[in-house]
Amino acid sequence: MTEEQFQLLAKYEDTFDKALHQGHAPYPGRAVIESFLAVIRSTNPRYKTNLNCGVCVLHLVQDAGRMYFGEKKDRERIAAENAAKEAPVQVAESPAPEKPKKTRKKKESAE
Repeated sequence: MTEEQFQLLAKYEDTFDKALHQGHAPYPGRAVIESFLAVIRSTNPRYKTNLNCGVCVLHLVQDAGRMYFGEKKDRERIAAENAAKEAPVQVAESPAPEKPKKTRKKKESAE
């Protein structure tokens, strides 16, 4: 998915959330639905739907939402991995081992 496609879908995150979790969503308009279809067909050229069917449009919005949230999750994971790689590694300094204390042996008195 290109950055432009991702940004287009990002504008409709709430719509995708409602479609996926509540089973309904406000109709964003024919032009937007056609743009969702174009994004989906960029990865799946055989994707077919009927834009005159309400349930078909809902499924299209849900499929676009799954695609968007999957891409978002991948981008967040990659960003976290890159941040972890770029963070300076801090080596914890362990205290120097203590040297054994020398003790004097007491001389036994010769009695």
